[in-house]
Formats: sequence, C-alpha cells, structure tokens
Amino acid sequence: MEAWVKTSTGGDSNYRGLISTEDSTGNGWGLMVRNSTWWVDFGSGTKWNTGQAVTLDVWQHLAVVFEPGELVRFYLNGSEILSPYQPTFLVNDSSLTLGRRANYAYDWASFNGLLDEVTIYAQPLSATQIQEHLRNGVQIFEELDTGLNPDSDYTY
Repeated sequence: MEAWVKTSTGGDSNYRGLISTEDSTGNGWGLMVRNSTWWVDFGSGTKWNTGQAVTLDVWQHLAVVFEPGELVRFYLNGSEILSPYQPTFLVNDSSLTLGRRANYAYDWASFNGLLDEVTIYAQPLSATQIQEHLRNGVQIFEELDTGLNPDSDYTY
C-alpha cells in the first residue's frame, strides 16, 4: 500500500489510523500515526513503531510492503526501513477504512490530516517501483483498463 500524507498534528498516545482493515479482534493490517511517529499494524495485535518522525504540514510519501515470508518494509519518501517482524497475516472480512482505524468510530482513532493517491496493490512493490511512484505519482489510469479518461473530471 502507498499514499501521500499531510498531517496537521503528530498525534497523541492513541493509534490514529490512516489506512486500516482491523476488525474487532485486532486482526487486519494498517498504517497509523502515534506520538509523532509512523506505525504499521500487522493485524495479530503486533504494531511496529517505524521510528520515523511525522513532519507536520508537509506532504510525505509513505509505502508499506507486506510480502509472505519476508520482513515488512516501510518507506518514507523513498527511504526503506526494514521491520524486525516477519508476521503471519490473519485474514479478516473487514472493509478497508481510510482516515481512521477500522472498527473504531471514535475521534481518538481518527487521522488528522490529508490523504492522496491511496493505492492498495495485490502484489508487493519493489523499491524501484516505489521510487518511481514517489517521483512520478501513481499512474493508475494507465495501469488499469478502467475506461475512464485521466484528463477528465468525474463527480459521483
């Protein structure tokens, strides 16, 4: 998964979700902010503090790569940080939630900021692909045959 993120606050001691599929038992995955650092949720109750600081009011490119049998990789503006975890992912049927932790409809679980170009992939991205998306943006209309014109505006 990857996204452009601009935060207006660094967060507090609560896990504030940007992207989440967490269910009521804690299974799922996600990207969060807590105590002014970026966190990754592996879904089995394991949350990893990447140690990477949130920069307020500045757009940052974030990417997380989950690959079976490998360490989780977090990217901040193209720089890779390997996690110490090789998690076993627990599948759930929760919906993808943007802007707060899934299954938590409370203000304390909500993200304070802006999200753009949020993209979830079916396969792991390489470091080269993430660097390319950082430089050029995600060209989703060219990668998928959606029938939509990328030069047009659409209202739903």
